[in-house]
Amino acid sequence: MGLTSTGTLVAAGALAVALPLYTLLVWNRVRGPRPVRAAQRLALLALVQACAVLVAFLAVNRQYVFFASVQDLVGAPPPAPAIVATGGQPLVGPTGSVKLYRAASQPSADGGRLLTETVHGNLSGVTATVLVHLPPEYDRQPGRRFPVLELFAGWHGGPRSWIHNIHVLDAMRPLQRAGTLQPLITVIPTIDIALPRDTECTDVPHGPQAETWLSSDVRNLVLGQFRALPSPHSWAVMGFSSGGYCAAKLPLHRPDWYATAAVLSGYFDTGRDATTGDLWGGSTRYRQENSPLWLIGHRPRPAVDVLVFVSKQDRGAWPSAQRFLRAVRPPLQAFALVVPHGGHNLKALRQSLPTVLVWVSSHLAAETARR
Repeated sequence: MGLTSTGTLVAAGALAVALPLYTLLVWNRVRGPRPVRAAQRLALLALVQACAVLVAFLAVNRQYVFFASVQDLVGAPPPAPAIVATGGQPLVGPTGSVKLYRAASQPSADGGRLLTETVHGNLSGVTATVLVHLPPEYDRQPGRRFPVLELFAGWHGGPRSWIHNIHVLDAMRPLQRAGTLQPLITVIPTIDIALPRDTECTDVPHGPQAETWLSSDVRNLVLGQFRALPSPHSWAVMGFSSGGYCAAKLPLHRPDWYATAAVLSGYFDTGRDATTGDLWGGSTRYRQENSPLWLIGHRPRPAVDVLVFVSKQDRGAWPSAQRFLRAVRPPLQAFALVVPHGGHNLKALRQSLPTVLVWVSSHLAAETARR
């Protein structure tokens, strides 16, 4: 029986029922001195509580597949295979400015700088935190402009999850020293702008304007404040889980801004649950226009390169990724990085992150090497 199997959950549930009954039966039958009897009873209570926690964990894990197997839970997944190519009306976005309320800068371990900025987007009306990492070359080469990588965390992740949980800057350092990752401006905006609601990077009718914030306002901030290259071939988006959905959707909406995307354990169709509510104002067409799968089948396909990273054991992301990869047609191009083991968690992603970063870097045009 696997970690996500019905049998495992049923067995744990049966144990959770049997243990309290057993505890009642033997409560007054334990033997030994008083301290020994007390210790036995405490142990029984601890087992009952642990079993209840186990059942809750198994039920939640079965629903969301955070861990697909015991190996996934306690050990590192096997190395990821190579990236495989699977296939194949510019939209003019609004312009505007942003207000920078607060900014703090600290040195990063690679010799660059990590900035924490509180920004108000005039177009979206959102005020939130944006992290910006500048590579060492940014200060050493004051006349140079740089490509941009915009990162989206999963729901409830927060910008710093890319730093402290995914360790993206740590993954970048050896690649930069080896010359396989070009110097990038890395931008990590807040994606959860209306907690506890999950906005799915959508401009909600009469609600939060999440897509405008993540695309228009953040882009205006970067282009206005930093020496960033403006070409879509010099901008990439990358996201994990619901952030992966955003990374898939934004380039399809704005191919004149982004030509490269990496979708990490993400999905490609719109969803509705207790955390999202109705994001589309009851409009079927607006819901379709926010579905990457629907867009590539019903709208002109842009010349965007999309990397899909997914585990076959991720029951939510894997079927959605398969549908997307089958539907891709030129000029849209898709590349697949599929690992055999691992659930909807960060373990497999962290191991494959260097491969993903090198792929992204190879698709970003530098100032002296435009596509």
